[in-house]
Amino acid sequence: MTPRTLSSRLAATMGLLIAAAACPAPEQLEIEFRQIPAEAIFTRYPELDFTKVREVGETAEAIWILDVSPPFLTRIDRSTGSVRRGGRRGEGPADFSFPVALQVDPEDGTAHVWDLGIRRHTVLDPTLSVVVSQPIHPGAIPGGRWMLDISYADPYRIRRTADGVLAADFSVRLDRATDIVHGAVVRVTPTLAPERELVRFAEHLAQDGDDPKEFVALPRWDACGSDLVIWRPDAHDLAWLDSEGGVQTTVRIPGRPSPISHADIASYLEAMARVELGPDYADAGIDFTAMAREARPLFADQLPFATEVVCAEGGTAWLRLFDNRTDPLGRGRRWLRVSRSGAVDPIEFPAFFEPVAAAARGLLGSYESPDGLRWLAEWME
Repeated sequence: MTPRTLSSRLAATMGLLIAAAACPAPEQLEIEFRQIPAEAIFTRYPELDFTKVREVGETAEAIWILDVSPPFLTRIDRSTGSVRRGGRRGEGPADFSFPVALQVDPEDGTAHVWDLGIRRHTVLDPTLSVVVSQPIHPGAIPGGRWMLDISYADPYRIRRTADGVLAADFSVRLDRATDIVHGAVVRVTPTLAPERELVRFAEHLAQDGDDPKEFVALPRWDACGSDLVIWRPDAHDLAWLDSEGGVQTTVRIPGRPSPISHADIASYLEAMARVELGPDYADAGIDFTAMAREARPLFADQLPFATEVVCAEGGTAWLRLFDNRTDPLGRGRRWLRVSRSGAVDPIEFPAFFEPVAAAARGLLGSYESPDGLRWLAEWME
């Protein structure tokens, strides 16, 4: 990220962080969450550690893991337990810089990786040898490679489905979280060239999409098999769509978003200063409470309700609720497991478990040990 002064960041990119509030959302407390004990989280392959697991892909033959730093790729053979790790940092055909998405082809066992740093789509075989390496579309996901560090919203999701590849396409450069409202879920080529628009984000906002304010409640999406699942803030529901974007099923979600307080905004600005100025940001003597009062008109009336959707084949989706008690970006521990039939199961996971992907009976992700190591982990029921 290019260093900038705090004042220029406030003027140009206000809204990049969703920061911690002083208390949990009161409306969300109306939902009774089932607490998952620490011993219910199963750690897979503790001999393998990761920096931060970005994606997990499973087939009958293997488990693939995409990490945010080298070795970027890990493949675990299910039958033999053998492990291959690879992917160095660089700009060559077998290298990676900022890989954001991993998808595994269950037919031939190849892994597809999209990298926005070197702007390439790379296909690797089970030995981690490169099969194809090709440039992605020049207009795909422009800018914003720091978005994962400064916003709960993830604009980088790419899914290979039974009907082709889906990704988000944007009409503007991504410089702040609210820029995501100018995007859509689009059927794309493997190199991310847009082919057909399926869902436009601005049509599902809870506020005017022409002039979104900070803390805008953004639609979230995932795809499984031939299904596209989207969280729609305006309708406060999860919708299952067909391969052409037509609504098949909707499930109304309990609870409501919370009003934004000045404490929310002040914490937001303090977190922004921490990113901009570093750990000694307090030495600048900034009055964040006063700044929050001045900035209040720039913010929405309510906090986002949900931050993420992940789905599994078979009609199950997981909705992660905005919860800034433990994470400054609202990526808390509370999830709703939602079935197409309308059943909603509220679950709260231990703090050290970070879900990444859904499986038929639970969630896959990473376990963070007290000394900061991260291992592949799962919760199954």
